[in-house]
Amino acid sequence: TFLALQDSLFDQEEGMVLLCVALQDLLEEDEEGEEGRVERVKAQLVSWRDTLMACARDRPVIVAATHADTVAGVEGLDRANELLASLLLGLRLVPDPVSKRVFYPVDNLRGSANRAAALRSALKRQARALPIAAVPIQLAWLRVLYSLVSVESSEVHIQLVTSIAARYGVQHGHVHEMLAALHARGVVLRCEDTVILDPNRLFAQLSPRESFRAALEAHLDALVEGPPDL
Repeated sequence: TFLALQDSLFDQEEGMVLLCVALQDLLEEDEEGEEGRVERVKAQLVSWRDTLMACARDRPVIVAATHADTVAGVEGLDRANELLASLLLGLRLVPDPVSKRVFYPVDNLRGSANRAAALRSALKRQARALPIAAVPIQLAWLRVLYSLVSVESSEVHIQLVTSIAARYGVQHGHVHEMLAALHARGVVLRCEDTVILDPNRLFAQLSPRESFRAALEAHLDALVEGPPDL
């Protein structure tokens, strides 16, 4: 639901999808054995697979497999890879170039600072390959953005944006170009004459799941203190 909401609001072709899967749930034993486990996982995934397929379209999909340190060795990782590869068939998956698996394992129990290094590298590579990454962000645009976020409001009218932009030498004719570039990067959300300065918090408020809203709100609050330690 969150992915469909975000996709419909930003309405852009560019981008990538980060799909997080908990390996301990994926490989949890079932009373009916291996066949029962596979069917259980399929039933869980099929509920959102169509939404994922529709939103992902031809975008690259990076799968982050959390709790990898709860899985029993290489054999367990290979079982998870086989299952995910079959369930996510048709998506433009970005495989791990080292292991060749369709996911990037992330340890949760161990405190290693490099436990998500491969995942970070994959995200950076894909982000830099996006066409929007070739569009430079001007320093004046950043100054306008910093001035906007200092306003005590989660949304502003385009007239205020134009007024602040003029202070930093951004001409009226380039304001739409500036907003389009920031919108494409997910920094702001442009809705006709309204500019939303905190799209993620908006998504949290619109989410139908209370647990998701609470989790995202907590994550956004944590970002104020510093970036999350993956």
